[in-house]
Amino acid sequence: MEQTEALAAMALALLATLMKDFLKEQKRQMDKTHPPDAKGYPGKSELLRRVSEYKARFNIDLQKIEGFETVREVELARNCCLITELCQMRTTSPRPSSDCSTTWET
Repeated sequence: MEQTEALAAMALALLATLMKDFLKEQKRQMDKTHPPDAKGYPGKSELLRRVSEYKARFNIDLQKIEGFETVREVELARNCCLITELCQMRTTSPRPSSDCSTTWET
């Protein structure tokens, strides 16, 4: 079962990375015509910052695009799997573990 969980976590991490890289590449291609704000963009997570950036730079609301909810779910699932794995590694190590109840928001 551990191997299956590890493979699922790796698959989710890969899928989330591919989606992030796609969005990053699309905005990079527009840097000359729609330069980014040097101050950055608001958001509690990388995904929410990307949503804010697309809205500000390109007037595109990613959250209204069909299928974006799936992107959010993959991100949440990836974070959940990776945090769970990290917490399990910390609690089984001989060193004292930190609080593993922390979650990452998207």
